[in-house]
Amino acid sequence: MWNPYAWSQEEKYHLDDPIYNHYRLRSREEKYNYNTYSRNRPIDFFESQIAAKCALHSIHNLFRSNKIITTRDMNEAAALCAKESGDSISNHLTSSGNWSLESMRHALKAKKYKTDPVVSTDRNGVTTWTSGDLNTIWDDQNAKGFIIHDPDINHFSVARKNLNKYSWEIVDSMKGIENINSQKFYQNTMDRKWNTFLVSVDDGNANTP
Repeated sequence: MWNPYAWSQEEKYHLDDPIYNHYRLRSREEKYNYNTYSRNRPIDFFESQIAAKCALHSIHNLFRSNKIITTRDMNEAAALCAKESGDSISNHLTSSGNWSLESMRHALKAKKYKTDPVVSTDRNGVTTWTSGDLNTIWDDQNAKGFIIHDPDINHFSVARKNLNKYSWEIVDSMKGIENINSQKFYQNTMDRKWNTFLVSVDDGNANTP
């Protein structure tokens, strides 16, 4: 059983931060009944939006499971981000969720998953896709899919493998599940300038969801 007085090092570091302290207590007391269905695709795992938890929902939707990474994992990752960068915990989470991209990447790293950017931008502002062919990625058992961050609306979604056919699907906790072909996904990533990261097992050391 979790002991609320057994502070982690990250929690001790931020005991003087009222936002973090409030959120730590709230997040561990709340018991959400997550929706694991989609409004337009009821046969597959889908977790719909609660508060500003799109970062956590996206990870759950990517893995088709809410057991691998929890609210507590995300909070601890946010605290670690703040400690490493020296900034406030409030830059990495709020009382309603709203975890930072760095928090997501730290939480995944702690579970032995890599998050590699799929594009690079040179000094002239030219953006290049660097992750290889999407069909090859689909065939790779270690590749789980993509985390997508839209900076214009500060919202996370994912592109995951459609298990019913050889294709990809966009899963958005606010909208549902939508099929997308490789070319359209590539174009959307490049044209809309999403922050997109490929999530894959780190050297085969993680438990495969």
